[in-house]
Amino acid sequence: MQITASQLVVGVACLFTCSVVLALGMVDCDGLWLLQADKGVNVSMARRLKSEADPITAAGPYVAPLDDEAFAKAIYPAAIGGFQPSQRIDPDFLPSHNPPLGIHVAVSNMASVHLLENLICSKRRVGLSGLLVMALDNSTCPHLNRTGLLDDPKVVCLFFFHRMVQQIRLMKPEMIEHKDAPLRDLLGGIPTGAKFNSPNHALMINTKLFAMRDVVNAGFGIFLTDVDVVLLADPRLTFRKVFNKHKQVTMIFQDDTTHWVPQSLNTGFYYWMPGPQSRRVAHASITVPEWWHLDQTKVNIVLNGTLRAELCKNTRCFVKLPEWECPNGRWLNSMAQRGEKISSDPQPIRGKKIHPIAAHANYNDNIQQKLQTMRKIGIWLVESHGAPGHPLKCYRGKLPSRLTPAQLLSKPPNKKM
Repeated sequence: MQITASQLVVGVACLFTCSVVLALGMVDCDGLWLLQADKGVNVSMARRLKSEADPITAAGPYVAPLDDEAFAKAIYPAAIGGFQPSQRIDPDFLPSHNPPLGIHVAVSNMASVHLLENLICSKRRVGLSGLLVMALDNSTCPHLNRTGLLDDPKVVCLFFFHRMVQQIRLMKPEMIEHKDAPLRDLLGGIPTGAKFNSPNHALMINTKLFAMRDVVNAGFGIFLTDVDVVLLADPRLTFRKVFNKHKQVTMIFQDDTTHWVPQSLNTGFYYWMPGPQSRRVAHASITVPEWWHLDQTKVNIVLNGTLRAELCKNTRCFVKLPEWECPNGRWLNSMAQRGEKISSDPQPIRGKKIHPIAAHANYNDNIQQKLQTMRKIGIWLVESHGAPGHPLKCYRGKLPSRLTPAQLLSKPPNKKM
């Protein structure tokens, strides 16, 4: 490949622009130099990628912008403050917004929209506003609009599929053809299901990584939950306490209580501060050479050993919440088997009043098992699902019963249920 003088000038200008824009946390410039320098060969890959997305018009105004700055503007209405103390901002970070703002992100499609509605009910119950829904099909956002859930200006829904495919082609093209999850099979259509170990599941599970990267690159903190999470309290008070206690920490995770990933970090419930450290970890989580299409595996790999030392500048940059503060599906399934119900009331644990902030119904094989567990332990909050002309109706009262210390401290079964 030969680079002309004019292309070299454009490339240098591009690198200068990237350095300025990256300082503002608005965009990641990976591949931009190559795209400019090899413009004659690539015939403007960015333009070609955009043209490939153009035929997808069914989602209309909900299509996530391919341009990074436009994307940052689109998600801004979902941003809220209070996730962290302002003084904890990295001194090298020039935030897009001051005080720092965070965005609650959930990835969904129509197959899991009922779980999404339950998550929204739990947010309403604890008085937490703001939600960014990353939709993987062109039906979810219109459905949320028809049922009135997008009437709240702080609830934003974006059809994320083609923005993610664009990033896959630029950052991780081997995902398209990987033998275990041939995502090329999805490029001609719109994914709807998410059976475990299927290409659709690979796409959905990795969407969380790309959504995380996009949000932190736009200058926001990210509070990401799976749709099978139920908030029992506003988590921001807990997050602020953690950040005040641990001055080097920038990431908070749910404890997965497993040994199959090195740090036992669950990526279905976490908060990351805005800043360069989060951007480095987000980028590495996508580009890490090891492949298994669970985002949890990738994040645990990059936050372990020598990679963590490099990305976190030799600091302990993350903590896990205590198990009883954010119980996972192993606990919930065990409770359901014993006929127990969960409570959002403070519980006496080891001489302290512990307030569980969330429950996560993972470790279930399918959506029906999740729904069954949630109903049995009393955290199914949907009284009637949203439909055109009939808004979502949620239970807002107290959760039905208290947990004893023995219940909270009892160990759940080790097997997957």
